[in-house]
Amino acid sequence: GEWKSTSYPFEIASSLDECGTFEEMQDAYVKFNFRADGTFTRSLGSMAMELLETGIWSLSEDGRYITLFFSEDGNAENITSSSVVKIDMLQGSQMNVTQNIENEEFMSFFCTPWKQFHFEKVQQLIR
Repeated sequence: GEWKSTSYPFEIASSLDECGTFEEMQDAYVKFNFRADGTFTRSLGSMAMELLETGIWSLSEDGRYITLFFSEDGNAENITSSSVVKIDMLQGSQMNVTQNIENEEFMSFFCTPWKQFHFEKVQQLIR
């Protein structure tokens, strides 16, 4: 399902060599859409720009970690990088995870070292 962060997702940097922005970006967000077929989309952005990442996800046997395998076309043969997300809490439509965000294309905007994020499940409208 689709999950959206409820806290500011990026770091506030104090120098050019640090990951993050120098001030908060208006309406900054991180969204995940985990699909039943094992693919995912991660959207990072703000009112000014958006970065869309796709790939394949898997849940660890103990249910505590999600491994993200990034692939531009969502194809397992074209994986370019991977990342681990630690699930700290999952209750109903609330989820806390610890993760870092890195993307070479937008490293100066969309990055953060390891930190905890709070997500809420986006409710789907039933028609």
